Amino acid sequence: DYDFGGGTFEYALRIQEVYGAAEFPTNPIVITELRFRPNVNGMTPFSTTISNIEVHLSTTSAHWDQLNNTFATNVSANDTIVLQGPLNISSAVTGPAGGPKDFDIIVPLTTPFVYNPAAGNLMLDIRNYTGSGSASVYLSGSANGSDDCSRAVAVGNPDSTTTSFQDSGIDALEVVYQPTNVAVVAPVITQQPQSRT
Repeated sequence: DYDFGGGTFEYALRIQEVYGAAEFPTNPIVITELRFRPNVNGMTPFSTTISNIEVHLSTTSAHWDQLNNTFATNVSANDTIVLQGPLNISSAVTGPAGGPKDFDIIVPLTTPFVYNPAAGNLMLDIRNYTGSGSASVYLSGSANGSDDCSRAVAVGNPDSTTTSFQDSGIDALEVVYQPTNVAVVAPVITQQPQSRT
C-alpha cells in the first residue's frame, strides 16, 4: 500500500486498468462482484453515493504498461457494461493500522461477466461521471508498475476518447466469481409444508 490513494471513485474521470490473466484461474469464470479497499492513510469510515457511474469489463490483448492512448483500442469485442447508474459505496476502513485495509468497498455487478483468461488480460474500464460527492474516497493499490498490471487514465473527462496521461499504478482489486462449470439452479419446493399446531 502507498501513501497516495487512487481517485477512481473520488473524481469525475475515465480510467482503464489491466489485470494480468496470470492472476486468475486458468478456466473461465463468471465475475459477479468487484471489491476495492480504502487507502491506508487519511481515510475515515464513509458512506456515499456516486450518482452516475458506468463500469465495463472486457478481455484485452493490451499488455500492462503498453496501453494505447485511445481507449477504444484497449478493449475487445466482448466489452460489457456490468454496472450503470447510481452506486452506493461505503467502507468501515478496518484492517491493520499500517494497512492494507480490508476489501470492503463493494461493487455488485448487475450483469455478470464471463472472463476467460486464455483469451487475454482483464480490462476494467470505469467512467465516473459525477465523482463521490462530499465523501473522500481514495483507493488502495500500487503506485509503481509491476509485471502483472497497469492503468491508463483520463482525468476530469469521463466522456474522453483518449487518455490525458498514463501511469503505472493500479487499484488493488478483489474479484468475486464462480467457475463457469458450476450450474446455477433455482431453488424448488419438493414438498409442501404440512399444517402444524
